[in-house]
Amino acid sequence: MGKKVAAKADELWKEGMFKKGAELKSTLRYYCKKGQPKYEGYLRDDWEKKREVFKIRTGQAMFHAIKSRWDGKVDERCVLCRKERETEEHVLLECPKLGDMREMLMEKLLQVVGKERWDRFLTLDKEGQMTWVLRLDDTVAGLGSRRDWKEIFSWIGRMVYKRDRAAENLGKNN
Repeated sequence: MGKKVAAKADELWKEGMFKKGAELKSTLRYYCKKGQPKYEGYLRDDWEKKREVFKIRTGQAMFHAIKSRWDGKVDERCVLCRKERETEEHVLLECPKLGDMREMLMEKLLQVVGKERWDRFLTLDKEGQMTWVLRLDDTVAGLGSRRDWKEIFSWIGRMVYKRDRAAENLGKNN
């Protein structure tokens, strides 16, 4: 069954059908940048990490900027720094309260992509950087080992976990 589904998805991708539909959905903006989907074995062992990465890739992580669209009572500011809008980009690339974790994440990404590509990464806008961090850009998709990407996504998972605990605590205090 899985092989048939994968074959059909592969066929739709080649025909351009997936991208045409995905481009209409803002939540799939990162997947539209991905080359042809491939099995990502480095996520195989850790369901929690896989779930968080998928949510971030599809814009479904329940950060406050998204929650505030549905519930006007939700403050869209980051639960950690309380300064900026809480988006995927802010949590992974900007929040000062996650600086130590982000430093480890970026250090590992630098090891994987190399100095020359890293210099290019630094010139990208936030959306471009997110496609690299989430391994959706073909420039980085073939780089590094399964273990390297597993470690990168482990850091992403830790950052989201820390953010989620802060959100839970904020909810308990209100």
